[in-house]
Amino acid sequence: MTTKVEWYGKEVNKQTRKVISKKIRQATLLVFGDVVMNMPVVSGRARNSVDTAFETFTGLVYSNVDYMPMIELGTEPHWIGSSVKIGNSWRYIGMHPGTEAQPVFRTALFSNEENIKRIFNDNKL
Repeated sequence: MTTKVEWYGKEVNKQTRKVISKKIRQATLLVFGDVVMNMPVVSGRARNSVDTAFETFTGLVYSNVDYMPMIELGTEPHWIGSSVKIGNSWRYIGMHPGTEAQPVFRTALFSNEENIKRIFNDNKL
């Protein structure tokens, strides 16, 4: 009597990668939706800059506007405006009081923690 053993490792690996990639996409798009929905809007430029990117086992929600860290993290009081030369020194005009952080990316991620866990704990293929 002969026992035949068949190995389906490559197919299992392929299907597993496919399922994990799908779950990463679902979780990323969930966070993306919350970021866009809760982004503070003045001109709409920041909200319109939010996008997603996907690589192997990685989902990214990002913005490419240069002032997004200032929205997310806030700013300390700082000098703004033009500089004026008075005598031998330069003076800056205007003191900005700083801005409070509006952490839309972190809030979107942390508020969806349970939903993301459900996505990854769902054993449906």
